[in-house]
Amino acid sequence: MTITDKITDTMTDKAKDKVKDTIKDEMRIDSVTGKPNQPKESYYSLLAKDFAAGGVSGAVAKTITAPVERVKLVLQTQEANGQVVSGKVPRYAGIRNTFMRLHNEQGLASLWRGNLTSCLRYFPTQAINLASKDYFQSMMPKNGPQLGFWRFMVANMMSGGMAGAFSLAFVYPLDYARTRLAADVGSGRRHFHGLWDCLVKTSEGPNGFLSLYKGFGTSVAGVIPLKGLQFGLNGTLKGMSPWDKDTSPTGMMYKWAIAQSSIITAAYATYPLDT
Repeated sequence: MTITDKITDTMTDKAKDKVKDTIKDEMRIDSVTGKPNQPKESYYSLLAKDFAAGGVSGAVAKTITAPVERVKLVLQTQEANGQVVSGKVPRYAGIRNTFMRLHNEQGLASLWRGNLTSCLRYFPTQAINLASKDYFQSMMPKNGPQLGFWRFMVANMMSGGMAGAFSLAFVYPLDYARTRLAADVGSGRRHFHGLWDCLVKTSEGPNGFLSLYKGFGTSVAGVIPLKGLQFGLNGTLKGMSPWDKDTSPTGMMYKWAIAQSSIITAAYATYPLDT
């Protein structure tokens, strides 16, 4: 005989059921299995796990693809690079040529120049994006997958865009430093010797600390549609999916496919704003 049965032994059937339900609720016992329920994780605990998992996986992925990112930045910024424009450094001609010249002029390790800054920037960006998107979405008119695809999509896009702009305001100096370090070309003396040197020298400019926010307006104009479309597609498709809460391999693969499709689509659609 259980403790609950002893307590309710002398009560009426209706009173017994009420007391049993109350005791089970307080003891968090599942009414079907009779086993204790696992306490639900708090929002902040889940957020911390998502942040850690997203940050670590993002840092690993960025480290693997850092050489490609460096080549892309060099090709994108060479038209505004004084050394290239003046002819001191010959113009880079295509992906293969840029890879070979960076390796020959600056060494193999130079292909990862700016990667540490990129990884450091990724962690706070992910944390602020995850935390602020839900907050901004709670400010939207009532929305959800049950109210229709487009209404849910617009709410996700708007909250995602605002979260992207909000996070960029905090991490933009790191984004600026990453671009400056990656765009440092030629075989001569480097302009900057690492992240700290770049931040200090830039902030010593005529505009002081605000020099680190040069180009911020243009970046915000690019990140709002990028993150808006990325979060909008991912949040909407995942939220309307029957596998949203599924932790099986099938569910995980489906959510991974949605995330990758959202990132690629958003990147292609907004790429002109990133150049």
